[in-house]
Amino acid sequence: MRARRIVLNAIAVFAALLLAGCYVTTQKLPATGGPVIDPQLIGTWQAFDEQGKAEGTYLHFIKTDEKTPLTFVMVDDHSWTVYEMTSLQVGKRQMFAVKQTVAPRGDKPEHNYIVGFYEIKGDDLSISLLDTKKVKELIAAHKIKGRVESGDYGKVTLTASPEELAALFATTDIDKLPGDKPAKAHRVSKPK
Repeated sequence: MRARRIVLNAIAVFAALLLAGCYVTTQKLPATGGPVIDPQLIGTWQAFDEQGKAEGTYLHFIKTDEKTPLTFVMVDDHSWTVYEMTSLQVGKRQMFAVKQTVAPRGDKPEHNYIVGFYEIKGDDLSISLLDTKKVKELIAAHKIKGRVESGDYGKVTLTASPEELAALFATTDIDKLPGDKPAKAHRVSKPK
């Protein structure tokens, strides 16, 4: 249940695929350029399931000021979660890092950044978490520093420096890191 919530919340901050509970976090943000705030995200989005049907999950991206990351609030029919969301430009792709600031009652909060990729085309948002198996292989091959929880669905935490993370995302074939099935959402309101 917690894994599904984290994934749905990740879509709420650009995140999430139903990856059976696996996800990649990082203790630090990559040292990359790019905006802290992507103005294209600001507004309200409705999540869609894998069949393209609208779900009762809404993602709200709220701008508080010019220098602070977006506040990302994911609301569904029984709960809500709040994140701080930073956008990063990695090559030609947009990457996100979300850090939970308020967890649903009974859930253990995630203290690291959940990272992934997103793309906006018109009023459609596509969010992909990093593929845990591929990141585990990079850690095992000593191409990046990190910890892997035991089991097939254990969480992966990148422990590398900001510069090492930037180098990883700059040199790795970036198209091979996102998971296979992106989460989808559609904009339902823009800021005025």
